[in-house]
Amino acid sequence: MALSFLCRLVRRTIELLGVHRLSGIEKDVEIIVLRHQLTVLQRHTPRPRFTWAVRTVRGVVRSVRHLGMEPAGHRYTQIRVHR
Repeated sequence: MALSFLCRLVRRTIELLGVHRLSGIEKDVEIIVLRHQLTVLQRHTPRPRFTWAVRTVRGVVRSVRHLGMEPAGHRYTQIRVHR
């Protein structure tokens, strides 16, 4: 753990020294790219929040599949019927 922390510390220090060596235009370009990445990440849609009813149904379906019993409309059943 200490070695991992030390490696990260050395890496960040080297990155900071590299940034200070950049010219003004290169710094501006890097700032623009980082701002763009930030806006793209902020546009990410949040995870769907399931209601208690949906969570219950999903749990039942998982437990049925875990027991080896497949629901009536399973995909393999549908493939066999359509052949």
